[in-house]
Amino acid sequence: MSFLDRLFGTKEEAVQQPDIRFGRYSDSYKGTSNYDAWDEALEKFEAEQYVDCYKAFFNYLRDEEEDNVRWWGEENGIKFEIYQGSKKISGFADKNSLRAMAKIAQTEQLNVGFLRRLLEKNFSMNFGRFALGDDNELLVVFDTYSLDGSPYKLYFALKEMAIQADKFDDLLLDEFDMLKPVEVSHLIPISDEMKEVKYQFIQSKIKDVLQEIKEGPLDSSKYPGGIGYLLLDMIYRLDYLIKPEGCMMEALDRMKRLFFA
Repeated sequence: MSFLDRLFGTKEEAVQQPDIRFGRYSDSYKGTSNYDAWDEALEKFEAEQYVDCYKAFFNYLRDEEEDNVRWWGEENGIKFEIYQGSKKISGFADKNSLRAMAKIAQTEQLNVGFLRRLLEKNFSMNFGRFALGDDNELLVVFDTYSLDGSPYKLYFALKEMAIQADKFDDLLLDEFDMLKPVEVSHLIPISDEMKEVKYQFIQSKIKDVLQEIKEGPLDSSKYPGGIGYLLLDMIYRLDYLIKPEGCMMEALDRMKRLFFA
Protein backbone atom coordinates (compact mmCIF):
# COMPACT_ATOMS: atom_id res chain seq x y z
CA MET A 1 0.00 0.00 0.00
CA SER A 2 1.41 3.43 -1.02
CA PHE A 3 1.83 6.47 1.27
CA LEU A 4 -1.14 8.30 -0.33
CA ASP A 5 -3.36 5.26 0.05
CA ARG A 6 -2.53 5.05 3.74
CA LEU A 7 -3.00 8.82 4.17
CA PHE A 8 -6.33 9.20 2.40
CA GLY A 9 -7.67 5.71 2.92
CA THR A 10 -8.50 5.12 -0.73
CA LYS A 11 -8.19 1.37 -0.31
CA GLU A 12 -9.41 -0.93 2.37
CA GLU A 13 -7.47 -3.95 3.42
CA ALA A 14 -9.51 -7.12 3.31
CA VAL A 15 -9.29 -8.75 6.70
CA GLN A 16 -10.18 -12.40 6.69
CA GLN A 17 -12.62 -13.16 9.47
CA PRO A 18 -12.80 -16.55 11.15
CA ASP A 19 -15.77 -18.72 10.22
CA ILE A 20 -17.45 -18.72 13.62
CA ARG A 21 -21.18 -18.88 14.17
CA PHE A 22 -22.86 -17.70 17.33
CA GLY A 23 -26.24 -18.79 18.58
CA ARG A 24 -28.39 -21.63 17.34
CA TYR A 25 -29.96 -22.04 13.92
CA SER A 26 -33.52 -20.80 13.52
CA ASP A 27 -35.89 -21.27 10.61
CA SER A 28 -37.93 -18.21 11.59
CA TYR A 29 -36.63 -16.16 8.68
CA LYS A 30 -37.63 -17.61 5.32
CA GLY A 31 -37.72 -16.25 1.81
CA THR A 32 -40.72 -15.66 -0.41
CA SER A 33 -40.17 -18.94 -2.23
CA ASN A 34 -40.45 -20.84 1.05
CA TYR A 35 -43.78 -19.25 1.93
CA ASP A 36 -45.04 -19.88 -1.60
CA ALA A 37 -44.10 -23.54 -1.14
CA TRP A 38 -46.05 -23.62 2.14
CA ASP A 39 -49.17 -22.25 0.44
CA GLU A 40 -48.75 -24.81 -2.32
CA ALA A 41 -48.43 -27.62 0.24
CA LEU A 42 -51.72 -26.58 1.85
CA GLU A 43 -53.46 -26.44 -1.52
CA LYS A 44 -52.16 -29.86 -2.58
CA PHE A 45 -53.20 -31.37 0.74
CA GLU A 46 -56.75 -30.04 0.41
CA ALA A 47 -56.84 -31.42 -3.15
CA GLU A 48 -55.66 -34.83 -1.80
CA GLN A 49 -52.55 -34.71 -3.99
CA TYR A 50 -50.42 -35.97 -1.16
CA VAL A 51 -47.11 -36.67 -2.92
CA ASP A 52 -47.09 -33.18 -4.41
CA CYS A 53 -48.00 -31.85 -0.97
CA TYR A 54 -44.93 -33.53 0.52
CA LYS A 55 -42.68 -32.13 -2.20
CA ALA A 56 -43.90 -28.59 -1.58
CA PHE A 57 -43.64 -29.07 2.18
CA PHE A 58 -39.98 -30.10 2.02
CA ASN A 59 -39.28 -27.17 -0.29
CA TYR A 60 -40.73 -24.96 2.44
CA LEU A 61 -38.37 -26.47 5.03
CA ARG A 62 -35.29 -26.32 2.83
CA ASP A 63 -32.65 -23.67 3.44
CA GLU A 64 -30.52 -23.37 0.31
CA GLU A 65 -27.55 -21.96 2.21
CA GLU A 66 -27.58 -24.65 4.89
CA ASP A 67 -28.62 -27.51 2.58
CA ASN A 68 -30.54 -28.90 5.54
CA VAL A 69 -33.32 -30.70 3.63
CA ARG A 70 -32.97 -33.02 0.64
CA TRP A 71 -35.58 -35.03 -1.20
CA TRP A 72 -35.75 -37.00 -4.42
CA GLY A 73 -38.39 -38.90 -6.31
CA GLU A 74 -38.82 -42.65 -6.00
CA GLU A 75 -41.33 -45.02 -7.53
CA ASN A 76 -44.77 -43.98 -6.28
CA GLY A 77 -43.33 -41.56 -3.71
CA ILE A 78 -40.34 -39.59 -2.44
CA LYS A 79 -37.43 -40.17 -0.07
CA PHE A 80 -36.17 -37.35 2.12
CA GLU A 81 -33.40 -36.39 4.54
CA ILE A 82 -33.49 -33.63 7.16
CA TYR A 83 -30.37 -32.55 9.06
CA GLN A 84 -30.63 -31.15 12.57
CA GLY A 85 -27.37 -30.63 14.44
CA SER A 86 -25.66 -34.00 14.79
CA LYS A 87 -28.66 -36.03 13.66
CA LYS A 88 -30.21 -36.97 10.32
CA ILE A 89 -33.89 -37.75 9.83
CA SER A 90 -34.59 -39.98 6.85
CA GLY A 91 -37.86 -41.30 5.54
CA PHE A 92 -40.23 -42.19 2.74
CA ALA A 93 -43.62 -40.78 1.78
CA ASP A 94 -46.21 -41.83 -0.76
CA LYS A 95 -49.90 -41.22 -1.38
CA ASN A 96 -50.85 -43.44 1.56
CA SER A 97 -48.47 -42.58 4.40
CA LEU A 98 -45.27 -40.94 5.60
CA ARG A 99 -42.66 -42.54 7.85
CA ALA A 100 -39.61 -40.76 9.28
CA MET A 101 -36.82 -42.13 11.44
CA ALA A 102 -33.67 -40.82 13.15
CA LYS A 103 -30.96 -43.06 14.61
CA ILE A 104 -29.60 -41.69 17.87
CA ALA A 105 -27.27 -44.48 19.06
CA GLN A 106 -26.46 -48.16 18.77
CA THR A 107 -25.60 -50.83 21.32
CA GLU A 108 -24.38 -54.42 21.30
CA GLN A 109 -26.19 -55.25 24.52
CA LEU A 110 -29.47 -53.99 25.91
CA ASN A 111 -29.51 -52.21 29.24
CA VAL A 112 -32.45 -51.59 31.55
CA GLY A 113 -31.16 -48.09 32.32
CA PHE A 114 -31.37 -46.49 28.89
CA LEU A 115 -34.40 -48.54 27.83
CA ARG A 116 -36.30 -47.20 30.81
CA ARG A 117 -35.17 -43.66 29.95
CA LEU A 118 -36.54 -44.07 26.43
CA LEU A 119 -39.82 -45.52 27.70
CA GLU A 120 -40.28 -42.64 30.14
CA LYS A 121 -39.40 -40.12 27.43
CA ASN A 122 -42.18 -41.49 25.22
CA PHE A 123 -44.78 -40.15 27.64
CA SER A 124 -43.64 -36.58 26.90
CA MET A 125 -43.67 -36.99 23.11
CA ASN A 126 -46.66 -35.54 21.25
CA PHE A 127 -46.13 -37.04 17.79
CA GLY A 128 -43.11 -39.33 17.58
CA ARG A 129 -41.80 -42.11 19.78
CA PHE A 130 -38.53 -43.70 20.79
CA ALA A 131 -38.09 -47.26 19.54
CA LEU A 132 -35.58 -50.08 19.16
CA GLY A 133 -34.38 -51.07 15.69
CA ASP A 134 -33.60 -54.50 14.27
CA ASP A 135 -29.85 -54.05 14.88
CA ASN A 136 -30.24 -52.71 18.43
CA GLU A 137 -30.38 -49.12 17.21
CA LEU A 138 -32.09 -46.52 19.35
CA LEU A 139 -34.51 -44.64 17.10
CA VAL A 140 -36.93 -41.76 17.07
CA VAL A 141 -39.84 -42.66 14.80
CA PHE A 142 -42.83 -40.79 13.43
CA ASP A 143 -45.42 -42.05 10.98
CA THR A 144 -48.80 -40.86 9.80
CA TYR A 145 -51.40 -41.63 7.18
CA SER A 146 -51.39 -39.10 4.37
CA LEU A 147 -55.09 -38.51 4.90
CA ASP A 148 -54.47 -36.77 8.24
CA GLY A 149 -50.86 -35.70 7.63
CA SER A 150 -51.45 -32.00 7.06
CA PRO A 151 -48.45 -29.68 6.63
CA TYR A 152 -49.14 -28.26 10.11
CA LYS A 153 -48.94 -31.71 11.69
CA LEU A 154 -45.83 -32.63 9.70
CA TYR A 155 -44.04 -29.44 10.71
CA PHE A 156 -44.51 -29.86 14.45
CA ALA A 157 -43.95 -33.63 14.35
CA LEU A 158 -40.66 -33.41 12.44
CA LYS A 159 -39.56 -30.48 14.59
CA GLU A 160 -40.17 -32.55 17.72
CA MET A 161 -38.27 -35.47 16.22
CA ALA A 162 -35.30 -33.36 15.19
CA ILE A 163 -34.93 -31.55 18.51
CA GLN A 164 -35.30 -34.67 20.64
CA ALA A 165 -32.93 -36.76 18.51
CA ASP A 166 -30.26 -34.05 18.42
CA LYS A 167 -30.49 -33.42 22.16
CA PHE A 168 -31.09 -36.88 23.59
CA ASP A 169 -28.27 -38.68 21.77
CA ASP A 170 -25.60 -36.59 23.51
CA LEU A 171 -27.17 -37.18 26.93
CA LEU A 172 -27.41 -40.95 26.43
CA LEU A 173 -23.89 -41.27 25.03
CA ASP A 174 -22.47 -39.37 28.00
CA GLU A 175 -24.36 -41.46 30.54
CA PHE A 176 -24.14 -45.00 29.11
CA ASP A 177 -20.76 -46.32 27.97
CA MET A 178 -22.24 -49.24 26.03
CA LEU A 179 -23.89 -46.88 23.54
CA LYS A 180 -22.07 -45.91 20.34
CA PRO A 181 -22.75 -42.94 18.03
CA VAL A 182 -24.27 -43.61 14.60
CA GLU A 183 -24.60 -41.62 11.37
CA VAL A 184 -22.02 -38.97 12.25
CA SER A 185 -20.15 -38.87 8.93
CA HIS A 186 -21.66 -35.46 8.07
CA LEU A 187 -20.30 -33.79 11.22
CA ILE A 188 -17.43 -31.29 11.12
CA PRO A 189 -15.21 -31.79 14.20
CA ILE A 190 -14.20 -28.81 16.34
CA SER A 191 -10.45 -28.21 16.52
CA ASP A 192 -8.62 -28.64 19.82
CA GLU A 193 -7.68 -24.97 19.70
CA MET A 194 -11.34 -23.94 19.46
CA LYS A 195 -12.27 -26.30 22.29
CA GLU A 196 -9.61 -24.74 24.50
CA VAL A 197 -10.82 -21.21 23.71
CA LYS A 198 -14.40 -22.16 24.58
CA TYR A 199 -13.32 -23.91 27.76
CA GLN A 200 -11.29 -20.94 28.95
CA PHE A 201 -14.19 -18.57 28.21
CA ILE A 202 -16.60 -20.74 30.21
CA GLN A 203 -14.24 -20.83 33.16
CA SER A 204 -13.58 -17.09 32.99
CA LYS A 205 -17.26 -16.15 32.72
CA ILE A 206 -18.33 -18.34 35.64
CA LYS A 207 -15.46 -17.05 37.77
CA ASP A 208 -16.28 -13.41 37.00
CA VAL A 209 -19.96 -13.81 37.87
CA LEU A 210 -19.27 -15.65 41.12
CA GLN A 211 -16.72 -13.02 42.09
CA GLU A 212 -19.22 -10.25 41.34
CA ILE A 213 -21.81 -11.97 43.52
CA LYS A 214 -19.35 -12.45 46.37
CA GLU A 215 -17.40 -9.19 46.27
CA GLY A 216 -19.54 -6.82 44.20
CA PRO A 217 -21.56 -3.87 45.55
CA LEU A 218 -24.89 -5.71 45.14
CA ASP A 219 -26.24 -6.91 48.50
CA SER A 220 -27.60 -10.40 47.90
CA SER A 221 -29.75 -10.30 51.05
CA LYS A 222 -31.53 -7.14 49.90
CA TYR A 223 -31.57 -7.76 46.15
CA PRO A 224 -31.75 -11.52 45.52
CA GLY A 225 -33.48 -10.82 42.21
CA GLY A 226 -30.41 -8.95 41.00
CA ILE A 227 -28.26 -11.99 41.72
CA GLY A 228 -30.71 -14.09 39.73
CA TYR A 229 -30.42 -11.77 36.74
CA LEU A 230 -26.62 -11.93 36.90
CA LEU A 231 -26.80 -15.71 36.70
CA LEU A 232 -29.41 -15.60 33.94
CA ASP A 233 -27.21 -13.22 31.94
CA MET A 234 -24.33 -15.67 32.30
CA ILE A 235 -26.52 -18.58 31.16
CA TYR A 236 -27.68 -16.81 27.99
CA ARG A 237 -24.18 -15.58 27.16
CA LEU A 238 -22.73 -19.08 27.46
CA ASP A 239 -25.55 -20.58 25.42
CA TYR A 240 -25.24 -17.98 22.64
CA LEU A 241 -21.46 -17.70 22.42
CA ILE A 242 -20.40 -21.29 23.20
CA LYS A 243 -23.43 -23.15 21.79
CA PRO A 244 -22.89 -26.17 24.04
CA GLU A 245 -24.35 -29.62 23.45
CA GLY A 246 -25.17 -32.59 25.62
CA CYS A 247 -24.92 -32.35 29.39
CA MET A 248 -23.91 -28.68 29.51
CA MET A 249 -26.82 -27.65 27.29
CA GLU A 250 -29.19 -29.65 29.48
CA ALA A 251 -27.73 -28.02 32.62
CA LEU A 252 -28.21 -24.52 31.18
CA ASP A 253 -31.78 -25.37 30.13
CA ARG A 254 -32.50 -26.68 33.62
CA MET A 255 -31.22 -23.46 35.20
CA LYS A 256 -33.38 -21.37 32.86
CA ARG A 257 -36.43 -23.43 33.78
CA LEU A 258 -35.68 -22.97 37.49
CA PHE A 259 -35.40 -19.20 37.06
CA PHE A 260 -38.77 -18.88 35.35
CA ALA A 261 -40.54 -21.51 37.48
